[in-house]
Amino acid sequence: MIQKVRKKGLAGAVAALVVIGGAVAAYSLSTGQSGPEIAVDDAAAALAAAGEFEALRAAEDAAPDESNGMIFWSEGSEAREVQFGDVKATIEPVAVGGSTSARLTLTDGQGRTFQVQDEGNLAIEAVSLDRAVAAKQIFVRYDSGGSMCCLTEFLLTPTATGWKRMNLSGAWDPSVSEIIDIDGDGRAEITRVDPMVQYGFSDMNEGVFMPRIEIIENGRIEDRTTNAAYRDFYVGLYGDYRQSCADNKTWQACAAYAAVASLIGKLDEAMPLVLQAEGKGSARLPFACRGGKACVDDNKKVRAFGNYRDALDFVLKSGGYKA
Repeated sequence: MIQKVRKKGLAGAVAALVVIGGAVAAYSLSTGQSGPEIAVDDAAAALAAAGEFEALRAAEDAAPDESNGMIFWSEGSEAREVQFGDVKATIEPVAVGGSTSARLTLTDGQGRTFQVQDEGNLAIEAVSLDRAVAAKQIFVRYDSGGSMCCLTEFLLTPTATGWKRMNLSGAWDPSVSEIIDIDGDGRAEITRVDPMVQYGFSDMNEGVFMPRIEIIENGRIEDRTTNAAYRDFYVGLYGDYRQSCADNKTWQACAAYAAVASLIGKLDEAMPLVLQAEGKGSARLPFACRGGKACVDDNKKVRAFGNYRDALDFVLKSGGYKA
């Protein structure tokens, strides 16, 4: 008898674990390799003899993929279904003009649906983000390409009356969200690039990313970058960011190093190397802008900076890296 079958998609590979009468056969459909306990041919023969092999194959072909990771759909792909617990996600290509959009339909265990359609590639994942919500939420990203462009991200939460949408980034937000449980507490954090450390000192296509850490609680995004609970995360970045500053000597790479150093109490140690940075390549300086924030928008600037040190000091203070 078949006791358990697991189907998991990972970069196009499908692995099946078949347990027959206590013996185990692990078989990768992408590589054709089997485990040592029982030969795949023997397992297949046993199943076929029992009249169950074709039933198993048909059931797996008909069932949605079960996923514990992020699912990606790109333009040109076929329709597919993915199961996240009791939530079924259906992705369908829809022709719009000369391109293809992705229509996403979520159906929960009670048959309630949520549908959205947008241009570009689609990524979805079941996550535990909101600390006040016991159920899994569905993270959705539409990305039609381009730097600092064409990105839409939102979080869908099941409620007693249906699905609730929470927008995480707008169409011109330059930072893709990475969902990861940094502190191992079972609830994921969001890391996103600080746009002023990244883009304030350089062209948007060069430099070292400076991640900020956010959490969601009760439907609100809270920045926790400076929280001591995440110090070890930045300690882990320190050596590589120092090396990047030393190797590149660009304003942007060294600004990222200064931000990391400041978060772990090593800014004074870092500054001699940071100040060796040169304004080369696509270098630029950010402005001090309305609301006490840094920006690169002439229409919002309050004052310009005459040198790298002053501009960096303002970015570090306005970003909360430095008191």
